[in-house]
Amino acid sequence: MLLGAGALLLAAVLSILVLVVINGPENDVGGPGVDRNCADFSTWQQAQDFYEAQGGPQSDPHKLDDNGDGIACEDLRNEEQKRDATVTSQPAGASFVDRDCSDFSTQEEAQAFYDSQDNPSSDPHRLDDDGDGVACQSLPSRR
Repeated sequence: MLLGAGALLLAAVLSILVLVVINGPENDVGGPGVDRNCADFSTWQQAQDFYEAQGGPQSDPHKLDDNGDGIACEDLRNEEQKRDATVTSQPAGASFVDRDCSDFSTQEEAQAFYDSQDNPSSDPHRLDDDGDGVACQSLPSRR
């Protein structure tokens, strides 16, 4: 009898592991009926990846994209960009974190960072090769 119970327990544990592997953490919504919101993510990129894995921008079951522009949790992203801008606008001799087009997933993400800089026309990150005010034109667009 104990052997049968042990086999059932093992089967249950293996079933759960298979579900976790198949679904992956980016698709985990915390179980049926559990809603996710921006506070559930530690970075904007995690929120954006989850949003896209859940069908965004065509579908937004967790309402992570308030204005329907295809960018999830914009407040979280804006906080990260302000932190980045603080690091990049340090006085001479302080650390400078150079950002390149490869640091962004889409042209819109790169453009938002470019626009958030105090003086984007100086383009210290060299995100606008031709000087037309459009950053990282070679990146794919969200739309």
